[in-house]
Amino acid sequence: MKFIILVLMVLSLVTIVPIGVEAQKGLKTYTVEDEYSFKYPSNWKLEERENRFTSVDARLEYGNNDVQVIFERGEETLNFASNDQLLGAMKTVIESKNSGAVFESGLDKYVFNNQTAAYAIGTYETEPLFGSALNMVVFVTGVHIADNELVLVQYVAEENDFDKYFPKVEEVLNSISPINADNTESPVT
Repeated sequence: MKFIILVLMVLSLVTIVPIGVEAQKGLKTYTVEDEYSFKYPSNWKLEERENRFTSVDARLEYGNNDVQVIFERGEETLNFASNDQLLGAMKTVIESKNSGAVFESGLDKYVFNNQTAAYAIGTYETEPLFGSALNMVVFVTGVHIADNELVLVQYVAEENDFDKYFPKVEEVLNSISPINADNTESPVT
């Protein structure tokens, strides 16, 4: 009987206390130095990387480092005059990896912040310390946050996990938005 009363009390509190839509979806928001923000699943680990020694702004990982999403914005990302040049650079980086090969690439498949985004998907092998090499897949894209500014985003996962987590990564990519002077978001919610 006491258990039933306890359950009824908890249920009544749940219906009385409003839960935000993002909390219901299990999303958190992260803001990078008043430049841009993105939403990510609350069960993914966020590592802030904002320091003077790296151009990486943040890194998300899921599981035992099974999935990684790396956000990078810096002066070197602004040197591309066109999406064609950016796409060429993405392909070169993938092909320079151990057994790296571009699997798919393009300029108009993805749209983020109402702008088309260059992207490349490639495969490569890890350099094993012990055991055998892992077959990895990397997705790289550039998300425009202002006229001449973009964020390079890399999604890396093992070959067998890539498609499984890609829909969540697409949600994260679609949530990237510039921070305007009149928009006040908290660093982490």
